[in-house]
Amino acid sequence: MDGEQTLRERATRGDAGRFGRPSRWIPREGCCDMSPEEIAALLLGLPEVAEEEPFAPGVPVYKVAGKVFAIYQPDPPAQITLKCDPSRALHLRGEYPAIVPGYHVNKRLWNTVSLDDSVPDDLLVDLIRHSYEQAAEGLRKTDRDRVLARLDPPASD
Repeated sequence: MDGEQTLRERATRGDAGRFGRPSRWIPREGCCDMSPEEIAALLLGLPEVAEEEPFAPGVPVYKVAGKVFAIYQPDPPAQITLKCDPSRALHLRGEYPAIVPGYHVNKRLWNTVSLDDSVPDDLLVDLIRHSYEQAAEGLRKTDRDRVLARLDPPASD
């Protein structure tokens, strides 16, 4: 990679983040103004997540126990494709213009979220977690139980 750092390397520097792994991610109020490093740290902070770049350099795909749950395109216009319950996916698409059917994936089960400052940070964090849980539900029972048991309970308001 000739001196370039991967998102994983950049995300794992600094203090402990929201999910207990090293990161620089600090939750902010308002709309999606998280940096690529903060989003990568959030994704990598979930249990048993692996980052790969099967499509192109700089387009990381995040998997839980081998199942894809996020495809992140950090270069402008930044967007992230996340797995979603079909009825929730339709609701979100109707409520947020920045959330559209998934790009190059099953449009019934995936949403692509444009990171254009119109989707609140707390919703993006929730959608990432939801996507992770949706992918984990598709694992074998032993893997599913192990992975979901390691997932921190969602933060309560």
